[in-house]
Amino acid sequence: MKLKILLNVLMKTVITAALPLAFLSSCFEFGPIVPELEVETYTLTVRQIYGSSVGRVYVNFDGQNRELGNNYSQNTRLFSGTSVNVRAETVNNNYRFTGWSGASASTDSVITITMDSDRELTANFEMIQYTLTVDQNPIEGGTVSISADGWNWRPIEKDTILNSGTSVRVRAEVDNRDSPNYRFTGWSGASTSTSLEITFTMDSDITLTANFEKIQYTLTVDWTPAEGGTVFVDGEAYTDTITYDSGTSVTIRAEVAPSYSFSDGSVQGGRWGGTSNFYSSDITIVMNGDFTLNFKFRQTGEIPGEPLLDSRDNKTYQTVKIGNLIWMAENLNFTTDNSRCYEDDDANCEIYGRLYTWVDAMNLSDACNNNSCAFQAQSNPRGICPAGWRVPTIDNWGGLTSFVGSSNVNHLKSKSGWNNGGDGTDQYGFSALPGGACGGCGGVGNVGWWWSATERESHTARHMAIEWNRTSVTWLDINKTLLLSVRCVQDVPQ
Repeated sequence: MKLKILLNVLMKTVITAALPLAFLSSCFEFGPIVPELEVETYTLTVRQIYGSSVGRVYVNFDGQNRELGNNYSQNTRLFSGTSVNVRAETVNNNYRFTGWSGASASTDSVITITMDSDRELTANFEMIQYTLTVDQNPIEGGTVSISADGWNWRPIEKDTILNSGTSVRVRAEVDNRDSPNYRFTGWSGASTSTSLEITFTMDSDITLTANFEKIQYTLTVDWTPAEGGTVFVDGEAYTDTITYDSGTSVTIRAEVAPSYSFSDGSVQGGRWGGTSNFYSSDITIVMNGDFTLNFKFRQTGEIPGEPLLDSRDNKTYQTVKIGNLIWMAENLNFTTDNSRCYEDDDANCEIYGRLYTWVDAMNLSDACNNNSCAFQAQSNPRGICPAGWRVPTIDNWGGLTSFVGSSNVNHLKSKSGWNNGGDGTDQYGFSALPGGACGGCGGVGNVGWWWSATERESHTARHMAIEWNRTSVTWLDINKTLLLSVRCVQDVPQ
């Protein structure tokens, strides 16, 4: 549009002032007086991509800032040649000003343009974005999921681009469907939390690492008796507790020593805990918890002990280990005033050992023949046995027969010396012989009687008998004055 300046208005002013028109013309250099003067104007159009909640644009062409306001576009008509300052300002920290387009390509937030034509100008803003970088250490340790601004959980990629101000939840997970081999230990980088799930706001580039570690468990193996064999773990002889990564398959095998067999075993622990038994000498387990295994060996044959030298008379006796006791493998043949050979024949002492009353066997006074001396017997269980040895209790005899089997007494009998085909197998080297008894002597070749250290009544004590025609032992209470055989016993050194 053209602005018209009406010269006749000026003319009236001049006439009123009584000034010559020619003078006015010369003073103001109007040149020739014309009826009318026109000045060119142009349109300035300013736009912004987002509303005032993101950024603001100010226009200044007459000393006053005019804000574009909530309008995304605004037109202003200005005189040709007008100098206009335009300023862009970011008001939302999640956005940034990127530059102008249209009449200017400047990236400066403040520019000046001259109105020499219609001008269009756009202030450009963009959402700030940051990179969320997530690693897993080790990669197979677990998974990481993300939920941003209420999104559903989804697996996260290594690098995720997110808008500034986004509220982010990140969650580490370990696969527990089967036996878990890893555990989550915590985050590193932008967070050091040990919680599986963390929440944060994207206000910068963020780097996180979800750290996992291999779960490890221990394997402890024991076996009884210690001399019964050796246990191998994955082919190596077991010596001490072993640590394994979770999920490791381990084979444990028992190898028996001579005169032993594998009995059974138990396994305790694992992921579900508890105890269960196994009956094979080898077992394979998967380490999904701490395990304790126990193998049991059973003695099945003779285990010779060290020969016993009785320093009192320099006689030597063979010994055998049976169960948890060491037994003399022959009857005691130590001379006392009241002991005797069967039928007073020294040759019988060489075969069967000497025969003793209970009082003599327990090394007690004769008064104990008819009086209770249980306390004295318990206080001095050695009796007439060599130093370090003692007379077995009835429980010791019972433990012996239970060990070999209550109906397997033939395993204790010597392989010869029994009448009427009553010889045994002597499987454990005990070599029980039918030495008979004396009061009126009898039973040699058919029966063996042995004292125990256990008193029954004031005039009786317990003894064990093995007969030629029986497969089990006989327990009897018998008068203390009868003369029976004695075997000595020793506890296995620990």
